Amino acid sequence: MKYLVNYEDINNWNLSEIPEKLKKFDGLKLSECTISKLVFYNGNPIQTGNGVYIFYRINGNKKEYTYVGMCSSHSFVGRIPAHFNIKHSGWFNSYLRNLVNKERRDNEEPKIKVKDFQNPESEDKKEEYNKLLEEQAKISLENHKLILINFKQSNYSKDIIRNLEKLLNKVLIKNDNIIDNKKTVSEYIE
Repeated sequence: MKYLVNYEDINNWNLSEIPEKLKKFDGLKLSECTISKLVFYNGNPIQTGNGVYIFYRINGNKKEYTYVGMCSSHSFVGRIPAHFNIKHSGWFNSYLRNLVNKERRDNEEPKIKVKDFQNPESEDKKEEYNKLLEEQAKISLENHKLILINFKQSNYSKDIIRNLEKLLNKVLIKNDNIIDNKKTVSEYIE
């Protein structure tokens, strides 16, 4: 199962190639994501464990990218599980909050702001928000997958990790047409 790639292996990809090349990754099903799979890949340690991670789901026969995040201070093993805190006041459950709001947008309901998640106006709202997060956690853990882009110590840079996250958000989530697709990843972010 292929779910990890090192930055040095993608830095020469043309921006236009990114979605096509990522199709070749099986991804790690979130319900099968264990601590060991965030620390070791095919029996080898994931050093540094810092980089960019991509959540996606299969919609029909294509990948629908749902979130791109980064961990430049924390490692994958510390950062990724934090997204699945189902308490409304969860410090870093931005993935679940995004999924809740995507569903609300699809149903033409208003977005729930982060401050409203964190400090609901009533006990009823607190229960409602917790329930919404629980539902999205169940759905995503069973139906979504993960791809990791790791930075080895030799090419670790907080700035490059941040720039790669922004780039992948533009390419995979926003389908930004402003980007020069002929550039390579490294030309665009370094």
